[in-house]
Amino acid sequence: MAVFSIRKKVPLATSVPLIVCVALLGWVGFINARRTVDELVVHISQGLEKQVEEHLYNYLESPHLITQETINALRLGDLDLQDPSKLEKRFWYQMQSYKEVGGIEFGFQQTGAGRGIVRLADQSLALSTTAKSGAPQIYYALDSKGNPGKELSRTDNYDVRKRPWFQTAMQERQEAWTRPNQKFTTKQFRISSVHPLFDTATGQPLGVLSVDFYLNQISSFLQELKESRTGKIFIVEPSGELIATSTNEALVSQKDGKTERLNVFNSQDPLIRAAAQAVQTQYKSFSQVQPNQSFRFSEKGAAYLVYIDHFTQVKGLDWLVAIVVPEKAFMREAEQTAQFTLILGGVVLLLGLAIGLLATRWLVNPLLRLNTAAAALKAGQFDPTSITQETARADEIGQLARVFLEMAEVVQSREQSLQSRVQHLMHESDQAKKAALAMQTGNGMINPHLLLARSRQARLYAETRRQNLPELLHSVSYFQAFTQAEIQRLINLGYERQLEPQDVLCREGEPGDAFFIILSGSVEIYAETLSKRIAVRTAGDFLGELSLLLGIPRTATIRALEPVTLFVVDQKSFQSLLRDYPDLGEQVAQKLNERQAELQQRKEELRKHGLLGDEAAFSHNFLSWSRQRLKLIFGATATPV
Repeated sequence: MAVFSIRKKVPLATSVPLIVCVALLGWVGFINARRTVDELVVHISQGLEKQVEEHLYNYLESPHLITQETINALRLGDLDLQDPSKLEKRFWYQMQSYKEVGGIEFGFQQTGAGRGIVRLADQSLALSTTAKSGAPQIYYALDSKGNPGKELSRTDNYDVRKRPWFQTAMQERQEAWTRPNQKFTTKQFRISSVHPLFDTATGQPLGVLSVDFYLNQISSFLQELKESRTGKIFIVEPSGELIATSTNEALVSQKDGKTERLNVFNSQDPLIRAAAQAVQTQYKSFSQVQPNQSFRFSEKGAAYLVYIDHFTQVKGLDWLVAIVVPEKAFMREAEQTAQFTLILGGVVLLLGLAIGLLATRWLVNPLLRLNTAAAALKAGQFDPTSITQETARADEIGQLARVFLEMAEVVQSREQSLQSRVQHLMHESDQAKKAALAMQTGNGMINPHLLLARSRQARLYAETRRQNLPELLHSVSYFQAFTQAEIQRLINLGYERQLEPQDVLCREGEPGDAFFIILSGSVEIYAETLSKRIAVRTAGDFLGELSLLLGIPRTATIRALEPVTLFVVDQKSFQSLLRDYPDLGEQVAQKLNERQAELQQRKEELRKHGLLGDEAAFSHNFLSWSRQRLKLIFGATATPV
């Protein structure tokens, strides 16, 4: 057996592609799951970011609305800056309506005085008042009707015009937002919407309206919004200074007695710091981050996804909202899906391998038995029953087995013919020796060596004729157009037959189902109905070609005059040749057409035996009739050319 035989190749050919396909499907499934996770994380992050933006917009739109309401009241005359009590009362009512606002204050340009309502840490409201520049700023508690009560605190030597929010408005000369800063009185982290007011007649500044918003409200919202899987959320300015985070860390720090804002790179939360470093690595700085960006980074062996977008819905603000999500929170589902895919792929793989191996066994075992049968045939020990199971199959293997069986029968027949010839030659040799001995006993005139020499000469002549069999077949008009390969195929399909003197090869009137070439010896063609010898044929002559090709009954009896060796091509063999070489049918039909005159003489004979068929075609289109006749007998697929 070969080292790498079909027994090994076929199972590998079925199992290896299956294993590779399952592995590829698992890998593609994991990649798709990971891509789905990325898309899911971005989708969730975008949803969270939209909630943050909506919340920020609702918060930060309130200062703008308060400013517009106050300005409209001044323009309509419902509010008089010269009557501070009305100003205080209006601010108190607005603070009742806008719970998210931290304070409303108006500073007068000419005097440096100020009036405002402030929301304290316990959510109660207080009145802030300054009479003039250099006077103290005093805070009074307010009752349920907005009336001032006891004094809460005071700050000496206060000038509203020196406050950052006032100066920002004077510099911008239009509605603007201040930088995040710490409120002087409440120490809370805030931003302020400021709007300068000018005298419509002179254009001189009258003062600044300021509405405060405490940023700790944003952090509180982010902490409530954050779910267990969403990691961390933080809002940062392009400069890197934090606006809010989903953690509890303070956003300002004291250094050398000064209050400083917390930079994102100095955050107390390691994940926020790592995300900030990743953003800097990816985009150089926060100021260069484009809207709607996402990327992946690793921190301490864990993978995180970052989604970052700009918040610009409120005029004058440009913040970046960053959402950091741990990949493992979502990859768990992907890993479970991949695990399920692998298990399912493993089941499919095992099932496929089992089916593949069974199919391989069903396919290979018959071929191995045919191989064993071929070896047995070579050794002369072939038993036809050893491949009975294969010959009974209806598929291609069964067809191959039946062809093999036919081939084996032909080989065995040729071996028997060869043995018969050997025995015949041995018999001739023995007869020659006996005759020589008898002659030597009688008068000693016959030389046995001469007889043996004549016997060898006869055998050499027969062998020469057999060696020239391709030439003999080419001399037959119907086979003249055959190629060497087609002639050799015809020889392989034929076989030899031995006749003893007076043996009958075929009788008059029998079906003509074979064609003969005389290799050695001679035969006579005898008309039994006339009791007359018609002709004698010797080595190199051929007989019965028309009977084979057209299925015409024999017109005479053929019998051997001496020991004869014939080469035989029967109908079944010729049918196999035409099936393998379909074009040969047309060549034979063309040659039959050339012998139309001879066949016209047999028209009555064909009609008598019911073989004429389409008589009109026989008479007027003999080539078409020949094709039909060949197709009827051999199933030949001859087509006009």
